[in-house]
Amino acid sequence: MSHYKTLVAAGFAGLSALLAACSFVLDAEVGKGIGEPCSSASDCNGEGAICEAGKCSAPCQSDGDCPLPSRCITQRCQKPLKAAFFYDGQVSNATTGFALTHEKGRQDAASRLPWLSTITSESNTTDSIGAELDRALTAEDADVLVVTTTRFSAQAREKAAANPGKKFLLFNTNQTTANQGGYFARYYQAWYLAGVAAAQATELTTSKQIGYLGALPVPEVVAQFNAFLLGARSVNPQQKVEIVWANSFVPSEDVQKKMVDYLVEGGNEILVNRMGARNEVFFKHLLTKKSATGGLVYGIGLDNPDVCKFAQNICIGAPYWNWGPLYTRLLDSIQQGTWQPSFVLDSIQVDPSNSTVHFALNTDGIGALSSIKEPLAKKVGELIAGGMDNTFLGPICPSQADQRNGCVDAGARVADEEILSMCWFAEGAVQRQDIEVSTSTLVPARVPDGALVWPPKVIDPNALDKPSCQ
Repeated sequence: MSHYKTLVAAGFAGLSALLAACSFVLDAEVGKGIGEPCSSASDCNGEGAICEAGKCSAPCQSDGDCPLPSRCITQRCQKPLKAAFFYDGQVSNATTGFALTHEKGRQDAASRLPWLSTITSESNTTDSIGAELDRALTAEDADVLVVTTTRFSAQAREKAAANPGKKFLLFNTNQTTANQGGYFARYYQAWYLAGVAAAQATELTTSKQIGYLGALPVPEVVAQFNAFLLGARSVNPQQKVEIVWANSFVPSEDVQKKMVDYLVEGGNEILVNRMGARNEVFFKHLLTKKSATGGLVYGIGLDNPDVCKFAQNICIGAPYWNWGPLYTRLLDSIQQGTWQPSFVLDSIQVDPSNSTVHFALNTDGIGALSSIKEPLAKKVGELIAGGMDNTFLGPICPSQADQRNGCVDAGARVADEEILSMCWFAEGAVQRQDIEVSTSTLVPARVPDGALVWPPKVIDPNALDKPSCQ
């Protein structure tokens, strides 16, 4: 009986070894499928398979030549991918605006990725977005949902949890799950360049004063203002920048015009628009203004690289978004199966065509700005030298000592966590001692902390809110 058990055990051991060997052979023979990453054609499965641009493919003449779910696209078997983009603003027939920057990014990615098809949903609200997400998931069967504003993050996270087979890309959201990633870029780096350009352009003015029209005092805008200020002070260490708040990302046209008036009355001859993307209104009103000495008042717009079309002779330029390269990378990684649901925080690149953020300098409209080109290009290299973000590189001291615990030491960098929650101004930020009087003494500015009504009532008599960055 013992001898019999020994034979049975030996038989099972031999069978196990045989099965393992067969499994090894099968594994070796089965290559990677269409669209999967490869190093050579030998990695790929199927007769006539090729490895092209790091992905398995095969030549084809029609969809019938390709194994499902791949299709014949540009005479190659490729996996199709459908992405749905959701905007809170209008993009059809739009000429400027933040939503339009994402739409142009979608168009760019679609032109680069032949296997990509896209659908869009514009002018959404928090009431409409849920149904639009559902439509893309069910009726449109989209593979990827790209939500281009933080306004809809909560609804998108809920849909992502309920649809684990779909991928979600959420703007400026660092909460990630197995099928949800976030994306953003260091836009403040482009604002640093805007500060460099503004300080250089003060040579066109008499007063050398710069005024900044802030939107809502939230950390993102505060960080952009500080980057602008530091860029300006890298040119002129004594440069000051006056800040006034609209307390809204999209203030009324009347409020925007009165903010321009306020800053011009205070002697500012370069104005910076950081109030949403109402560039048309900003430059239209700026064209009507003259400095105290009768000279031009110059402006810096935002978000779109072509905003100077609204006022070629007074527009210095604009920090802008270029989402195409980032959308291309993210969607390509999803299609290849290499995507990791992380929070992507892109940095500026020397080459504007590959950079998610950059600054467009208007040398065509103002020839004197040509001398700024070289300093700007040099600054880009300095911002990312050593593979680091050097925008907030010490020494930096706060405008108000009680709003930050000490200065940033020389050679030290402000951490990402602090940048994303920044509620203090750097030294050089100024505001009016009596904010109701546009010509009162300039004093070190405070980031709104709930003590003052913004905007001043001289700008908006109905202003009641005392905003706080915290």
